[in-house]
Amino acid sequence: MRELAEQMLEIYKEKFAKPGDKMPEIVEVSGEEFYGEGYEDSDRRIPDITKARTLLNWEPRWGMREMLEATMSYYVNDYAEKVLGRSDAPASA
Repeated sequence: MRELAEQMLEIYKEKFAKPGDKMPEIVEVSGEEFYGEGYEDSDRRIPDITKARTLLNWEPRWGMREMLEATMSYYVNDYAEKVLGRSDAPASA
């Protein structure tokens, strides 16, 4: 999760931040602290799409960075305009 957060912060700096914008700090929080007492999680998680490839003949159309950039572009631009009523959002990447 930390690597994902770091990649998102990097993309935001490159594509959407305005000069002088203060970047947020990435804060690590335990599962129990975030979800509450009694939360249990897997000690080890290794994402794998082998079954999807094998059983469904499926391949992802977008790479991780490409998908993150598109998703973040939507939220940075469209969210600010539609939800917050602002038109000063950064231009699309």
